[in-house]
Amino acid sequence: MEQATATANLAQRVLPASSIVAAELGNGAGTVGKIDGQHTAICRDSAGCEHRLSPICPHMGGVVQWNHAEQTWDCPLHGGRFAANGTRIYGPPESDLENI
Repeated sequence: MEQATATANLAQRVLPASSIVAAELGNGAGTVGKIDGQHTAICRDSAGCEHRLSPICPHMGGVVQWNHAEQTWDCPLHGGRFAANGTRIYGPPESDLENI
């Protein structure tokens, strides 16, 4: 049971992701999916600036998830947290999310 979250998260790397239409993303929203065939973490911050990042956490390869309440990308594997633009905020990752 303890590994269920990690296993489900890592499965997101190999399972087909849904397509995203970037123009439909509202301010403060974010999601992970495919844009032009590339697995992407995309968000539009509260100011309306769009950010496209690799959805893979540089620490252990987990797939980040958008935290709407905090406006951050969070990795559920070890608690890494990144700003909307991919900058590392805290946690085990030692680097930022890669820009696309």
